[in-house]
Amino acid sequence: MLSIALLMLVAAPAKSTVPSRPTVPARPAATVKPEPVPAPEVEPAPAAAPVAVSAPAPTLSPPPASGGPAQPAVALSDFAVVGAGPEVASALNGVAANELSRLGVFKVTTADTTRALLGAERQRQLLGCGEACPSLDLKTILDTDYLVTGKVTRLAGAKGGLVTLELTLLDARASNRIASEVTSKATEAELVGQVQAMVLKLMSKVLAGRQGSLVVAASETGAAVKLDGTIVGTTPLDGKSALAAGPHLLQVEKDGFVASSKEVRIAPDEVHEESVKLVPSPDTIAAYEGRSRKMRVGAWVTTAAAIAGVATFVGFQLRGSALFGSPSSPGTFEYHRAFLTQGIEIDESGDHRAEANRIKAQIQTAQTVSYIGAGVGAAAAITSAYLWIAGEDPGRYVKYKDLKVVMAPGPMSLWAMVWF
Repeated sequence: MLSIALLMLVAAPAKSTVPSRPTVPARPAATVKPEPVPAPEVEPAPAAAPVAVSAPAPTLSPPPASGGPAQPAVALSDFAVVGAGPEVASALNGVAANELSRLGVFKVTTADTTRALLGAERQRQLLGCGEACPSLDLKTILDTDYLVTGKVTRLAGAKGGLVTLELTLLDARASNRIASEVTSKATEAELVGQVQAMVLKLMSKVLAGRQGSLVVAASETGAAVKLDGTIVGTTPLDGKSALAAGPHLLQVEKDGFVASSKEVRIAPDEVHEESVKLVPSPDTIAAYEGRSRKMRVGAWVTTAAAIAGVATFVGFQLRGSALFGSPSSPGTFEYHRAFLTQGIEIDESGDHRAEANRIKAQIQTAQTVSYIGAGVGAAAAITSAYLWIAGEDPGRYVKYKDLKVVMAPGPMSLWAMVWF
């Protein structure tokens, strides 16, 4: 504003010198140029002033990084006021500008800058070329794609009335309305709290064309994932669904765990990855430890049973092999059968047939016991493997026992915070 005022002051004396020339008493500076005038009088001509005045003022948001997608430009105009103080409209205007800038996908021009540019353009036409200047549209004057206007109205009533804010989004190139949002509250403070939601709804059509995606990995599987209050899946979330660019409220919830709530910002044409750690409640920790300990004890018992079964199988198989023996090993089945094959059933060493039958029965018993041990060992091994795989570490949540959980306010929601 100061630079504009200075330029206007510079242009004023130059314009005052023009009427002193009889040939151009009421013509703009542009018509004076063709006249032959001395150099000292031509140099302060106001022709350069409109160019400096019409230069666009800087906006709130920096230009996008080179190589990235171009950011649409959004300008705000002063909010109209009906029955309310101008300071209320100014405050609501500032909050709306801040929320637009916080979306991170627009170049934002504030109402003050918009007012300055429109005033400068008016001065340019008055000082520069008058009727010869063409009528410029908002796109040319503000270098913007969209314009946000507003109206603040206080309706008097028996209980203090209502304060209403109406926001309208205009296409600066086509000069037509894209969307509008209206909200009424009992107090100005309550109305300020609704500006964020109004801005998101107002820009939803524009944001719908600039989309990204979200991947959510949580410390617990099967937790419900909510975006802006709507369930979109369970953890882990693969990020296949497209989301409008800008901030979103991410909530991850699971029974027995403290819900996690945070704001995530989706960039156009990018995949945003978010990791969430869910904190179990004391009751959940106690129930989990009791259940996991039982499964861990069962895993150890079945492991021992599997080892015993295998040992039984091996031991009795060796016992059966030893009883079967060989013809040269006295007291074995093969030893006594060798005598029987020679037709000798009884001699000075004893009854070979009776001994062979007795040892044969022992071998069969040993084989039966070994097979039972093998079956028990196999069943125990399968059960043990399941319990070791399905069962979890009983100390998994020990680190959470001494945590204190509180809720602290965040920009869009409540954040769950924990500390030792």
